[in-house]
Amino acid sequence: MRFAHASYRVTDRDRSVGFYRLLGFEPLEELPIGDALHLFLGLGGRTVLELVVDPDRPVGEAGGYRHVALETGRMDEVLARVPAERGPFRAASGVRLAFLRDPDGYEIELIESGAQSVDDLTLATAFLYREAELLDDNLVDDWFATLDEDLEYLVPLRYSRERANGAGFSPTAYHMKDTHTSMAGRVKRLSGEYAWAEDPPSRTRRLVTNIRVRREDELLHVRSNLMLYRSRGDSPEHQLLVGERHDVLRVHPGGEVRLARRTVLLDQTTLATHNLAVFL
Repeated sequence: MRFAHASYRVTDRDRSVGFYRLLGFEPLEELPIGDALHLFLGLGGRTVLELVVDPDRPVGEAGGYRHVALETGRMDEVLARVPAERGPFRAASGVRLAFLRDPDGYEIELIESGAQSVDDLTLATAFLYREAELLDDNLVDDWFATLDEDLEYLVPLRYSRERANGAGFSPTAYHMKDTHTSMAGRVKRLSGEYAWAEDPPSRTRRLVTNIRVRREDELLHVRSNLMLYRSRGDSPEHQLLVGERHDVLRVHPGGEVRLARRTVLLDQTTLATHNLAVFL
């Protein structure tokens, strides 16, 4: 369970947005629901405040406070303990919602995590773009600091198979199969003076696209496509590695994001590269 946002009724859209901008809030999304306009404002790219402009229910009539929203990946378990007053139901966006009442009658909105939200996509995208920057700039020690201690990092071999036999990824053979400890050894060697195969280092450029996110409590399940361009020395030749990454990012208290799990599904069966002394 995590805090999602607080919600208030307001009377004037521009006046309220201008006020919260002065406090450092950033407008992220506007969503009309019925006759009301819902304004989602964020801090650090994450939605924390929902302002509702509703001409049919002014603040003085309905009260300024609306509800607190909580996000959970286990809505049915929560509702088994605390029955819903409304819901669960699916909103037009596809997100599953339910509304409860606390002992004093205040409304609590439950949002089932799993559907991609604006702030989760922002978090994941920022992490992946920053990661690409660190690796392209050969700052492998800084990149290593973004890995969680229970890291699992897999790059399985791929074989050509008939369509009926699946995608052809080996469950037992890997180009890379690393934990946090073994990855520390790789990083130490690459950043040291004895990495002969990578001195001078390869020049790389990582293009990250098609980012999709699904949240489960503090975990972001992220899929992205990667194309890695690599060249060495003065040769005009270059190498390309292309594939899809399945990541699990862990959002720690305070908002820090770290990589807990990565599986890289390469499109090539034979890699057109002299070694894999790069991180995907």
